[in-house]
Amino acid sequence: MPVFVVLVVLIVVAAVWLLSGRDRGDLPARVAAFAVRRLPSHRREWGRAMLAELGHIDGPGARRRFAAGVLWVGLFPPPERRARVALVAGAGLAGAATGSLAAARAVPSLWLFITVLGGLLGGYATLAAARHPRPARTAHERVVAGTALAGVAAAVAVVVAIAAVHPAATADDAHVLTVIFALVLTAYLVVALARPRGGADTPAVLWWGLGGAVAAAVAWTAPGLTGGVAPLVPPVAAAVVLFVAVGAALRADDRAAGVRAGWLAVVLAAPLHFALGVGVVLGQGRFALGTAYDVAAFPHSGYPDVASYVLGDAIGGNLIAGLVLTPLLLGGLALLGAAAGPRLLPASGGLRRG
Repeated sequence: MPVFVVLVVLIVVAAVWLLSGRDRGDLPARVAAFAVRRLPSHRREWGRAMLAELGHIDGPGARRRFAAGVLWVGLFPPPERRARVALVAGAGLAGAATGSLAAARAVPSLWLFITVLGGLLGGYATLAAARHPRPARTAHERVVAGTALAGVAAAVAVVVAIAAVHPAATADDAHVLTVIFALVLTAYLVVALARPRGGADTPAVLWWGLGGAVAAAVAWTAPGLTGGVAPLVPPVAAAVVLFVAVGAALRADDRAAGVRAGWLAVVLAAPLHFALGVGVVLGQGRFALGTAYDVAAFPHSGYPDVASYVLGDAIGGNLIAGLVLTPLLLGGLALLGAAAGPRLLPASGGLRRG
């Protein structure tokens, strides 16, 4: 626990240090500047005009409302291709409905999960279609996108496989884990498929992220494959993420590139780790209560058999730790590495804040 607290404090300090000095002024000014930086080039003049207008608005409430409006336009600009947006929205809705009906018949315990995941992915596709046209993805970006989609698909597939043979293991009466699972997988895809402005997605940065993802997934999952228990912050995986963040920041001479590469390593590795970890438990085929706690808890757990109890525990544990807590901490280490690592290397020169 002391190590965990120290790590969290260091991550917070790194985040504050990274962001310090970037946007001067009060919170509304920083929010508006953040939104303007994300506007397409043909709307930049409008954004600068809004920033100038904000400077003439008095009163904290009025400034917050104005900044919120600028942020909304920056994140959700008016669609310029309404027919395409309508087509994508309709296809997403149809896909979500089809998946929901199929799940209700084949794997009823996952009906809500498939419905929520389909709705979120359809909504994301609709927002992507509404954005201003951007250049086609490069080969490196397509490899990253394919890896992200494969990892998420593998995570979904292993849970569906469990639901087909042990439906009680995937039952979630409170629906909390179900919604969290869908939200987290969608968030991973959004981060991996994002195309940050500037030089944060150069081929070198993307390859750093991909290589780090493979190494982190192996180091993260290895203890489970050998019968051990992975700590909340796997040391080797943490070292990989730090190395990737520092290396990419030095390679691109840009802290934002280091953060991007480190986060890519995390978001690409986490679904693969989940699929491997849960898949190994399913593939063993022999289920037993391994600890005294499990022996005492199983009779009161509500699971009909030991297999459902073990698989349900594997899914829940890997979801909370493997897809939420550990990735957040590893992502924080990427911030820490991009912020502090290059400063320890005099040969790196002065890095841009990105």
